[in-house]
Amino acid sequence: MLVLECNKVFKKIGHHVIVSDLSFSLNEGDILGFIGPNGAGKTTSIKLMLGLQSLSGGSVKILGYDIKKDFVKAIRQVGAIVENPDLYMYLTGYENLKIASVFYQVDKNRIDEVVRLVGLEERIHDEVKNYSLGMRQRLGIAVAILHRPKLLILDEPMNGLDPEGIKDLKNILTTLARDYSMAIIISSHILSELESFCTRICIFSKGRVEKDASIAEIKRITKKERYCLEVSDTNLDSILTSYRVLDNEHIEVSTTRENIVNILKALLLNDIFVYEVKREVLSLEDVFLKVMEASHDI
Repeated sequence: MLVLECNKVFKKIGHHVIVSDLSFSLNEGDILGFIGPNGAGKTTSIKLMLGLQSLSGGSVKILGYDIKKDFVKAIRQVGAIVENPDLYMYLTGYENLKIASVFYQVDKNRIDEVVRLVGLEERIHDEVKNYSLGMRQRLGIAVAILHRPKLLILDEPMNGLDPEGIKDLKNILTTLARDYSMAIIISSHILSELESFCTRICIFSKGRVEKDASIAEIKRITKKERYCLEVSDTNLDSILTSYRVLDNEHIEVSTTRENIVNILKALLLNDIFVYEVKREVLSLEDVFLKVMEASHDI
């Protein structure tokens, strides 16, 4: 089911274009990662989707409801944390949820359900001021999903979290997408973590989306791959036009899968023994840097 549809979303302040021609859709169960350098338009795009900033052009629809024409109906389908969870620090976690439950008109059973879902059963009656940052993020998510939204939007929720906190957050989001068919948008600079659980990635640059695809597809943006070769001699200037020496026994070449055969043949014909060949899989960070490099050339 289609949950979110952004069509030619545009934001301009004065003469400065913040977001340009943002178009994508999100289905239930999708986890979409927003990545890009600071100032690329990620947070502004999120605020436009939430109606926190006005659109200069284009449209945002949530479950078919236009964010401008049917704001109340659209926003009822959304849970969000922008920057930091908005919590009452001198109240307990449970009291925070009780306050939100009045607004959302949900009962005690639903509160208990989200507490279990985010793993705060043992600390839910402690004051939030005594929570770790990771626990506050989990409580923030509990508040955001209390009303059973179909779309969850999180802006930089991993900032400042330790590895255990990041792991907890990933497990919660994966469960929400898999078991509750929730569509999720998450922005982060921690690309290695996004790669491990997001189903799709949007790469932002200069206020526009440069790439929008699955993790597998986005890694195929370049036909060239990196290969690490263990060789008998690393002085290969007379044989190869482009390579990088890693140490006394290893070199790295960037080439296509088809051409690596020609490289190996050339080495062997010049009495260079090749003991091992390893293809290195591009990481999301590698792809991101390549996209940024290409966008700067435009």
